[in-house]
Amino acid sequence: MLIPIERVGGLSFPDCTISDFLWNDRGNLSFVSDGLFIEGLGFLAERFAVECACYGEVLSRRFIDHKWFEVDPYDGGLYFIGEWATEQHNLRLAGFERTDGWREYFIALTSFTIAPSIPICI
Repeated sequence: MLIPIERVGGLSFPDCTISDFLWNDRGNLSFVSDGLFIEGLGFLAERFAVECACYGEVLSRRFIDHKWFEVDPYDGGLYFIGEWATEQHNLRLAGFERTDGWREYFIALTSFTIAPSIPICI
C-alpha cells in the first residue's frame, strides 16, 4: 500500500523488532517490522514490509561516548526504531543498532510503501 508522504509522520514502530534493514542498489531503504502503529487507526500486530524510496544524499550519524560521528549510511542498520518524524518530504529515523548503539538516518523520500509480510514456510 502506497502511503502519502504527508501521512508517513503518523506511523511509528513502538516496541517492534526491525529485521532485514537493507539498502538496495538504487539507494532505497527496506526493512521488516513485527508491528506498526498508524495514527487514527491504532497498533497492528503483524509483520510489515516497509520500503522507503529515496532521492538525493542519505545521511547517517552514530552516537558514541557522548559524541556524534558521521557514518556510512549504507553500512549497518537498525533493529529498533525509537524515533520517526517527517518534515515536508524528509524522514528522520533513529534507533538502536545491533552492536554500536544509537544511530540516526536522514532521508529525502519520493515514496513510502507498506505491505503485510507473510513468512514462507517450507
